Amino acid sequence: MGSFSRIVLVLLTALAVLSGQRDQSLAQERIRIAWAGVSPANSPIWVVQERGLLKKHGLNGEVISVSASPIALQALLAGEVDVIVTSVTTLALSRLAGADIVMILGNGTLS
Repeated sequence: MGSFSRIVLVLLTALAVLSGQRDQSLAQERIRIAWAGVSPANSPIWVVQERGLLKKHGLNGEVISVSASPIALQALLAGEVDVIVTSVTTLALSRLAGADIVMILGNGTLS
């Protein structure tokens, strides 16, 4: 399994866990996902959206594009979205500033 496939699989697993969906016979859970910045690093969420993978796994997902990572983070902290796809830097700096957030998956390259 390639690294891209693993990222998509981990993202779907994380979303299923976050949604609390345990049984396909239950009503679909709504989940709002925001992403920022046009970058290859965001391609897993685009694949999830384009292939309808959220719906396939019993989630009523809304994928929302925002203009910048700090805006996505503000929306998360305000409860406007459930999950954000953003840079590790944005999350780390926010956590250091006291934001109560948790990172589930990091995607990047090591120098």
